[in-house]
Amino acid sequence: MNNQLNVRSFVKLDGTLNYLLILFLFFNFISRDISNIILILILFLSIYGIYVKRIRLSRQDYRYLLGSFIFVIFLLMNTNLTDGNIHEIDNYSRLLLLIPLVIFFRTSLDAPLNIVTTCQICILISFVFLMINHYPSDERYLGTASSSITYGNLIMTLIVVLIYNIFKERQALSILINIVIILMGFIVWSETLTRGSLAGLLPCFVYIAYLYRHRIKTLITLFIFILVFILNSSISDRIFNTYQNINSVISFELQNSTVENRSENQRVAYIIYAIKQIQEKPFFGSGASNIQEPMRVYFRSSGFLVAESDHLHNEYLDILVKFGVIGLILFFFIIYAMSMYIKKSESIFYRDLCCLLLLSQMGFMIFQSQFAHHQAITFFLVLLNYCLAQSGKRTNNKTV
Repeated sequence: MNNQLNVRSFVKLDGTLNYLLILFLFFNFISRDISNIILILILFLSIYGIYVKRIRLSRQDYRYLLGSFIFVIFLLMNTNLTDGNIHEIDNYSRLLLLIPLVIFFRTSLDAPLNIVTTCQICILISFVFLMINHYPSDERYLGTASSSITYGNLIMTLIVVLIYNIFKERQALSILINIVIILMGFIVWSETLTRGSLAGLLPCFVYIAYLYRHRIKTLITLFIFILVFILNSSISDRIFNTYQNINSVISFELQNSTVENRSENQRVAYIIYAIKQIQEKPFFGSGASNIQEPMRVYFRSSGFLVAESDHLHNEYLDILVKFGVIGLILFFFIIYAMSMYIKKSESIFYRDLCCLLLLSQMGFMIFQSQFAHHQAITFFLVLLNYCLAQSGKRTNNKTV
């Protein structure tokens, strides 16, 4: 009798967590505050589920858990030794805190949620809110994020999943619906005026093109469709002017900042500053709290008309400057641990989704410090960890 009750309670817990996960993804485009509350519930319930189920860790679980644990502990030690503030590394702790999702959902008794439908609804929600709250406007659209770059990357992540799904669908109506929703997603993304998201889209498109190289006509048609839309959208002027703006930036005399080339000027200045800091402290870095003020002093002494920042708008440079080569090696070990999960996947569908999510984020990280933004990194990790869990379930059909 007790065993029957336990099984029923586990099934209910599995279902509850599935629904909470859907709500978390939805509310990222409605209210960040509510999505954060839901995330806390997901975290506690997944830890509780692991405890009551007495789930045994797999080799991939251990590798992922150990890598994240060592990385976070190293950051804590680094922050303590450099007299920094713990809140500066708060977002990095999400790597460790959200691992219970992988462990719990890997043994979940419920059927997996429909990722594609969930992503479609997320884009529909974001499109409706854009029409209600923003359109038409000349301002960059923030959506529910604190940064237009963050919101643009969230939308592009959803678009990547749906582009992949076009090649999985067999029914013409489903493909048409997918294309229409992708178009809505591109409209929302273009209003954020976030060019850096293209660095996440391009490697994903190359990966999809490799997977479905036998459907070259469809690939070319889709690529032309995306290209034509982007070049005729709100973001087109920023893309067309990028090359001209880069040419107007004098790498060693950044006194010529203008409204037009400000974004390019900032990134050039950050790279110059990063190289200087890495040369001075290559192994352990300067510490997470020792970026903004020294950067301000360096820019003023060099005559750079560029605003200082607490991050370098490039995740790899950010980790190198703050935590040194050791920190970057540990970070890449976590990515390696994620790839080992993907390599062992029993599901082609979830294997591909995991690869696309990882590729998109690594692309975004070239032009944005994702870990500087709570919403950006939690959305990615929740989605990726759920897909990693599903890819590791032996019950999944290998062609699904």
